[in-house]
Amino acid sequence: MEHIIKSVIFGLISWSCSLLANADSSLLDRYATSNAALANHIANLPDDIILDEERRMGPKATLILRSLIPIISQKPSGVAIQTYLLQQFKAHDWQPVLVGYQGYPAAVPISIKDGVLNGLPKATSIPESTLVKVELVAASKQAYVAQAWTFPTEKATKEQLALLAVARKALSNGIKQIRHNAYFDDIGNAIGLVLDANNVQPIIEFCGYSMGKARIQPPEIITYHNNYPTGKRMQTGQVLNIYVVAKLGKRGIRISTENFFEAFTKDGSDSVVLSSMVEVKDDGYKMLTNYVD
Repeated sequence: MEHIIKSVIFGLISWSCSLLANADSSLLDRYATSNAALANHIANLPDDIILDEERRMGPKATLILRSLIPIISQKPSGVAIQTYLLQQFKAHDWQPVLVGYQGYPAAVPISIKDGVLNGLPKATSIPESTLVKVELVAASKQAYVAQAWTFPTEKATKEQLALLAVARKALSNGIKQIRHNAYFDDIGNAIGLVLDANNVQPIIEFCGYSMGKARIQPPEIITYHNNYPTGKRMQTGQVLNIYVVAKLGKRGIRISTENFFEAFTKDGSDSVVLSSMVEVKDDGYKMLTNYVD
């Protein structure tokens, strides 16, 4: 069956539409126009300038996400997590480039419980036993950085922790396939081997992507076993954002009909999202964003 691209949001494939009427007007007023100008500026920079900046930004993004671990243990609200990350962005002179993107009203997507991706930060505290999915997406004046990670709360269940461990192993297995002239399909096949062996379902509506002059560039990187291989090969110097998006239970997600942004599992089961920016090298790869835990 042909892989159908619905529309691109946050570098992942998702159903969406512009709903500016529901947006956080303060964030939109502050960032939407400048984000568009910044995107145009980065698009006109030389590739080597962008790559050097991606190499600098990646480790910083991981450290920022790592600093969330003790914060999440205190069960903050989603809004509090977003506020904290905005403070970190400001300290690094980064902009939250998701604000206004295809109408998205928030700066930091945060998904909990049956939420998968694109979650709008809520003012209520996160539950005691859950997986918290945080998407960090930002830009400096020279490049983009993006990493998504899933954080277990202190009272996360054994099943939730096991799902997270499987996803981490799958991400590692996928990244190990990266090298010059290797097939992109090898990444998804390697991830799929781990998920299948542990009876974990890939969420096939989402995929990874390449980064550079644009935050989201071809090719789409399928991160599960694909019966219709693309035959495309990696090239030295490419920066790939590799995702593992998976769930327990049966396959299937739904998109919120209230905002057409937030994605949820259909059966209400837990999901996990992990990603890493990885540079393709002649003899292998270099992780620009690392494992958070």
